[in-house]
Amino acid sequence: LSGMELAAVDGFLVEDCVFEDNGFYGLNVIGSHDGSLSSANGLIRRCSFNNHVGPEGHGFAINQGDDIVVEDCTATHNRVHGFDVSDWPKKGILSSNIRFSGNRAYDNGKAGFAVNSDSSGVLFVRNLAWKNGARWASNKMAAGFWCYEGCRNCSWINNTSVGNSLAGFNVDDRAGGTQLPRLGNRDVVLTPAGVPCRCRWRTTGRTGKDDCR
Repeated sequence: LSGMELAAVDGFLVEDCVFEDNGFYGLNVIGSHDGSLSSANGLIRRCSFNNHVGPEGHGFAINQGDDIVVEDCTATHNRVHGFDVSDWPKKGILSSNIRFSGNRAYDNGKAGFAVNSDSSGVLFVRNLAWKNGARWASNKMAAGFWCYEGCRNCSWINNTSVGNSLAGFNVDDRAGGTQLPRLGNRDVVLTPAGVPCRCRWRTTGRTGKDDCR
């Protein structure tokens, strides 16, 4: 079971909470059973999501949500993603208009921050992804920030991604190929040594890599 599930809730605040050692999600924000209603207009801040190590253990997930802000939270040692934006169980309204700001993801089994399943309008600002894709979880390698199975109009601004098992930032298409993030006129900045630098993107086969000079 999850630590907490919010199903089709319009207007909510989750603040200064600790979610640990649950079998599934720490916190799962979902829609109604038939998918016709989504959770919306929420704020999650100063929470921690730790040690969810079951087969589907996630720290925090928005599986059907709109207009939600997640700020100053931490996700560590979860078997799958630390933070995830998706649409499971894949019916109804897609997740959209989500902002992650000032969060930290460390030692998770897959991505620190994931967005997928045609979610749109997801903004990542000043987040830290450190040493995700951890070996203890026995998953495939993963990026600190990972977009896969479709994501639209997503932005990564002034984030830090260091020491992850695959790449700092990775965007996969539905077929499994790798694309460069759609950044428009916005910059993605890494600060592995505390000094801002501009990243050059390259693709090697099916693996996207970030190269900070």
